Amino acid sequence: SGGAEEEAAAEAERAAAHALLRVCGIGGRPDEALRVAFALRQDGLEPDRACFSAYTNGKASARKTRAASRRAAPVVRLSDVARLAAPGYERLLRLECCPETVGGGKPLKIRIQLTAPEEHQQEGVVGG
Repeated sequence: SGGAEEEAAAEAERAAAHALLRVCGIGGRPDEALRVAFALRQDGLEPDRACFSAYTNGKASARKTRAASRRAAPVVRLSDVARLAAPGYERLLRLECCPETVGGGKPLKIRIQLTAPEEHQQEGVVGG
């Protein structure tokens, strides 16, 4: 039946997104996690608390691994700008996934465009 297949496909997409979000947490990339949350919404799936938990669980897992290992694998170093921006991206990710935990439970939604508008991407192209 079509409904069951659609539900199974949505569940598979959500599971894949959770895996990506966990990897983003392990890698310390809240900016990429935010992109995953936006992609979910574009595909018609609402990011939820479980999505944010997948990211934070990955982040906690990475901390435990680094703490347990004296000879940690080389860590990718983020630029100073990326490191300064990370807490902001994490707040935005939290807002996207569980808005009820931000701002005292008042509904609050904002959108940030992460790519340049098309007119800037098309500069230098001459049509004729």
